Amino acid sequence: MVEHSSDEIADVVHSIHQMRSGTKSYSALRFVNNNLYPDLRENSFKILITMTDGDASEDKDIEAIQQARSNFNMMIAAGVGEKVNNDTLEDFSSSQDYIINVNNFVELKSTISSIVENTCSGIDAILSGMEEPGDTTAAPTTTSAAPSSSTTLAPGCYKAFGGLAFVLDGSASVGETGFAELQRFLLELIKEIPNIGNDGVQVAIIQYNNQPRVEINFEDYSNKKDLLDAITFIEYLDGNTRTGAALETLSGLFVEAARPDRKKVGVVITDGRSQDDVTGPSEQLREDGVSLFAVGVGEAEYVELREIASQPTDRYILSVNNYASITQIREELLSKICSAAEGLYISAEESEAGIEDDLLIPDRKLLTTPAFSREVDETSGEMEFTL
Repeated sequence: MVEHSSDEIADVVHSIHQMRSGTKSYSALRFVNNNLYPDLRENSFKILITMTDGDASEDKDIEAIQQARSNFNMMIAAGVGEKVNNDTLEDFSSSQDYIINVNNFVELKSTISSIVENTCSGIDAILSGMEEPGDTTAAPTTTSAAPSSSTTLAPGCYKAFGGLAFVLDGSASVGETGFAELQRFLLELIKEIPNIGNDGVQVAIIQYNNQPRVEINFEDYSNKKDLLDAITFIEYLDGNTRTGAALETLSGLFVEAARPDRKKVGVVITDGRSQDDVTGPSEQLREDGVSLFAVGVGEAEYVELREIASQPTDRYILSVNNYASITQIREELLSKICSAAEGLYISAEESEAGIEDDLLIPDRKLLTTPAFSREVDETSGEMEFTL
């Protein structure tokens, strides 16, 4: 699949010329299914938006409709004018709630913000109930042309956008039982981040003893299910404790995956004193814009945790008595990670109360559409709309 910037896409849209002829709506749908859908990223969230001002000039294609609904997570249909057949709009939408009607093409411009906002909140709502991107079985909870007042979502971190790395102590003091508890902790924490993947939160994991070992790199997994499966197969290392070397490796991972628009968050979990310097590597990471959390387990030295963590220390340092009790800090840690990644954290209490839909709309830069110019074609007498 060829990727284009927003400016490149806008240039292409501006150069499109009207085709005229009949309204072959279902032929267009077959073309999308057969020629465009196969080139879309396999695990991406797929949206189809159809705009039409007339009734289809061909028979309904049930097979094409069913195939499109299988292919796309969300289908939106916009009908323009009085000649639109509502049955056709239903064929091109996920449900009645995904149909938008306007009186003329000029009014389409007024629907841009509604389409964008409803689409984005719908994506968040659908993804929150899916095992992984690409699953189309979940029904949307926020679908009307005007967003509803609130949505019920599971507790977790929404809208976050960045790289999240965990640096795990795998030394002898941790033990196999402790490391198993640590794995379960990570699994439960990551389950509460709906948008795992290239367009949301990318996760990396480093385990270290005498030497660091990159268990998972940022680009390795683009969906949550595969990531969680990989975490279960991480094997405990045993050995000494060289946290500084692991931090240097973390710095390298962030450099390799450098994306200036993404937030960078690192979480170091250790239960002992490092046998090498942590001050230098930690300072370098912070200078590079990484928000560093330090989680101390058991007898971990607080002075060293302060050398690792970002400021203020009361926000970036967390402590637990042992690995068996580490789950006690999951909600606190995730909420702080979410804040550092500029996400929206929903607690269990907020989940029960419902969340305002406006809060679920991702903060993205949107394309603006220039005003239409209108003129009558002298040959056909039809009104032409150009940008």
